[in-house]
Amino acid sequence: MVRMLSEKVAAPRPEKPVLLCIDDALPVLDVLTCFLEKYGYSVLTSPDVKHGLTLFETTDVDIVILDNDMPEMSGHEVALAMKRIKPAVPIIMHSGAPEIPEKTLKVVDAIVPKGTDLQLLISEVTGIMAAHATRPANPSNT
Repeated sequence: MVRMLSEKVAAPRPEKPVLLCIDDALPVLDVLTCFLEKYGYSVLTSPDVKHGLTLFETTDVDIVILDNDMPEMSGHEVALAMKRIKPAVPIIMHSGAPEIPEKTLKVVDAIVPKGTDLQLLISEVTGIMAAHATRPANPSNT
């Protein structure tokens, strides 16, 4: 088969869904990475918000798992920035905060409290992946 030069050739996507985890606590990132990779996900991590935002901008990410309480920016501020960059990418807030502000609940797709069984996180990730798999492709990305 011959391709015309004018045809767009999409970059190959990794076989595994890519999750981006941003949390200032390195032990949390280590646990999330081990756990999520066990379930077949490719995991990118960042303990630094600015680096995390750069990864988000430059990498095809299927879901973001984001802490709420971080030193550089709040999870709410990071989620708003991400939604401006790539509004279709789902964000799961993974936080130990006793309460998540109402304004944040409107920006993120799910909340999973830290300290709960990580199966809850897998359930959210699986549900979001399934919901996004059934949506039609965005014509502007083809």
